[in-house]
Amino acid sequence: MSQDLSVNLQQSILNASLAGNIDANVSLFSDDAVVMPPNDTTLFGKAEIQAWWEDYFQYFRIVSSAESENELTVADDQLLNEAQLPSLSFLKNRVRDP
Repeated sequence: MSQDLSVNLQQSILNASLAGNIDANVSLFSDDAVVMPPNDTTLFGKAEIQAWWEDYFQYFRIVSSAESENELTVADDQLLNEAQLPSLSFLKNRVRDP
């Protein structure tokens, strides 16, 4: 995977996240993807990634993002992202009483 492709992938994930488009976001991951969300358990595979995003967007939505510096390392077909997290602005969704 080239570094340009990995930057495009990160941007695609961010765009899908900003749009709240869970299907588009999950489609960017391979079936055996491993995602390590900050302060949460590790996610293994598309099903867990999908469930995590569904739960997340039930309560929050991302309204803006500011880039941070990334150090991307490409090793064979793997991308290692040694980065500070982007600065994201969130809004809590209104939860309706059942």
